Amino acid sequence: MKKTILITGTSSGIGKSTVIEFAKKGWNVIATQRNPEREMDFRPYPNVKLYPLDVTNLESIKQTILQGQKDFGKIDVVVNNAGYGVDGAFEAMSDEIIEKQFNTNVFGLMRVTREAIKHMRPNGGGMIIQISSMGGKITFPLYSIYHATKFAVEGFTESLHYELSQFKSALNQTVGDDDLGSVKITQSKFFRINGGATQLKGVVPDIVMPDLYSGMKQGEREEDFPMPWTKIKKAKYAVYKSEPHYKELQVAAKMRLDTTSYFKLLNDHLELLRKEEKNTLQSLKYSDYERDMKDLQASSERMEKAIKGLKSVHADYLKDEKAKIDSDKALKDRLSAFHKTLLNDEYIYQALITLGQMN
Repeated sequence: MKKTILITGTSSGIGKSTVIEFAKKGWNVIATQRNPEREMDFRPYPNVKLYPLDVTNLESIKQTILQGQKDFGKIDVVVNNAGYGVDGAFEAMSDEIIEKQFNTNVFGLMRVTREAIKHMRPNGGGMIIQISSMGGKITFPLYSIYHATKFAVEGFTESLHYELSQFKSALNQTVGDDDLGSVKITQSKFFRINGGATQLKGVVPDIVMPDLYSGMKQGEREEDFPMPWTKIKKAKYAVYKSEPHYKELQVAAKMRLDTTSYFKLLNDHLELLRKEEKNTLQSLKYSDYERDMKDLQASSERMEKAIKGLKSVHADYLKDEKAKIDSDKALKDRLSAFHKTLLNDEYIYQALITLGQMN
């Protein structure tokens, strides 16, 4: 008998790729989206059924699971993939933006998980897979709300794993090698076209601009137990032989960065942070502590002032995208907030200058 998998958030990315992969392997696939009427990529697969689902709406979740049960008998695996990320300074975040992020990434995932357990328990077993992120283990500035949701997913899932493990002896029918209650976290792993994994050392750009993490210990390599470096079969590709004039571009970029007030302030700020990181002695005098904190605060305020004074970049959506975005208010609001941050991004501004010099 064919197994059935339900996947949320299948309009793009991991969700869409997972649908196609399981469809090719012969599974019955319940693919869910908020607006399934626009989906075209699943039509070649007769074993894929598309359902409307909004993870922020409990009734929508119940109806989808009920319909899936009617169509396929039972659901063996549920993949919680629906989610999105919002970025920006925390103090600029409204309650509405924060609540929307949590309602999808955390409460939506919890709703689907709860209804899936209710379905799987009487059917003898199942598997629930939560699509998480390294954003649930490490953090970056301007992503505080997104990180908060992913840390919540990690904690919720780990606790639930132990909560449901008690049912192992009572429910012996399983999917694969796992009993009911085996809730899994998947962590993203990316590979280059030559087959090597990108972790531990990412792609080194031809033109490097300093950022807040320059020279600091951070990332997966600094974890106690990083994922092992692996390699897969390389893709077929040809090396592009006509290279741009990199040397001239690098020299021009360095001259710009050395004279740009934002990067000059950033380098000063980094030097202060490195000094603090290397300092293993702490004075017990409150006056010394207060002085150091004031120096850091002053440096941070100078950086914030520099960011507010950055040049604004003009950007707009592609014509084909604009109609789709205008018809989806939630998507439009999310992208507007994202674009607002991008339009005053010094790195994008410098990258555009470099691209212009390549012609």
